[in-house]
Amino acid sequence: MNKLMEKFYESKGCFCDWKVSDKQKDVLLTYQGKETTVELKYRFDKIFPDILIELIQDITTNNSGWFFECRADRLHYVICVDEKLKYFYDIKFNKFKAWFSEYLTKRPSGKYIISTKGYGITLNVPVPLSDIPTNIYKQVLHDPS
Repeated sequence: MNKLMEKFYESKGCFCDWKVSDKQKDVLLTYQGKETTVELKYRFDKIFPDILIELIQDITTNNSGWFFECRADRLHYVICVDEKLKYFYDIKFNKFKAWFSEYLTKRPSGKYIISTKGYGITLNVPVPLSDIPTNIYKQVLHDPS
């Protein structure tokens, strides 16, 4: 899916450097001389009204999730259906992290999602987009077709 995003980024005039990819970021984007580090997260095959925040990557080994490992400037949250880009949210990651910590203490006892699809047994918190303040994220793409 990174190739799909690379095509999208380049169509908007960005240069993509994927060689920088590590636990802290996925890609370095350069646009009009300004560099921005980005963490990319994808969801597939269905339109979701929320984003998933991975707190623990593997419960068995207590490995931290990407939420704690990431040091990127931006979180790009992408939803794809039939290998097509449908939704793309650009999230100011540092502002989101500060907000999310407070959000966890105030939200009503919400659900958690356990996944065994990736590495280990993963603990995720779904966060409805409607709960996230609009000064923290923007919807870059919405393709309902």
